[in-house]
Order: sequence, then structure tokens, then C-alpha cells
Amino acid sequence: MSNKKVIVGPPGSELISWDQAKQMIINYDQSEYFIPMPDGTTRMRGLMVDVDNIRQIIGDEDSGVNEVFIMFAIRDDEDDPNVKCFTNVLAGVKDGLIQTNPVVDFCKPCPSVCANYAELILPIE
Repeated sequence: MSNKKVIVGPPGSELISWDQAKQMIINYDQSEYFIPMPDGTTRMRGLMVDVDNIRQIIGDEDSGVNEVFIMFAIRDDEDDPNVKCFTNVLAGVKDGLIQTNPVVDFCKPCPSVCANYAELILPIE
């Protein structure tokens, strides 16, 4: 692994063009750094979240939720207690406080579920 420094950024939200997004995605895809799929070798390319889950987390305008917090988590496999499953927990945030109802613990990983990633970015392994 190189001595390059990798940080999370930018410091704030910003709207970007698809071309900018595509270049950043390609940079990740070609990087030595990656988030592995459960097999440990395949590069995770993204997570698919059900829009109805997001709508439930955000609620209506009166809910006050103005952010969605995505937290990394591990849960026990339902069929085998010796198997651990990486997952994400999504929750709304209101005035800097995590809202505990509703909370979602499921995102579909890409490359298992990728929409039209290959058409827009590059071939999937």
C-alpha cells in the first residue's frame, strides 16, 4: 500500500455534475483502496436503498429531519450464529440528534444489485 493519504470529503454537501461524479467513481474503482464485499476480494461499488425506507426516515416536512445518517454495522446471520453480516443502519437526524424511529438496517450491495452501473461507469468485475 502506498503512503498516499485518503480522507473523507468534501466538508459540506454540494451538487455536482454527473461527469464529476463519474470521475470520482472511476477514481475509486481504480484505487488500491476499496470496501470489500463479503468474499473479501470483490470491490463493493455502492449500496442500493429502497426509496420508501428513505421516505419513512425523512417523514413529512413537520418531522424536522434534515439529514440521513448512514452507520456501518455488523449483525448476526439469522441462520448461522457463527456468521456475521456487514450491514448499514440508516436513521434520520433532527437538530444533530439521531431519530430512533424508524431505523432501517438493509441496503443491497453492488455488484450484487447495481442498477445500470456498468452502462454508466465501466464493466463490473
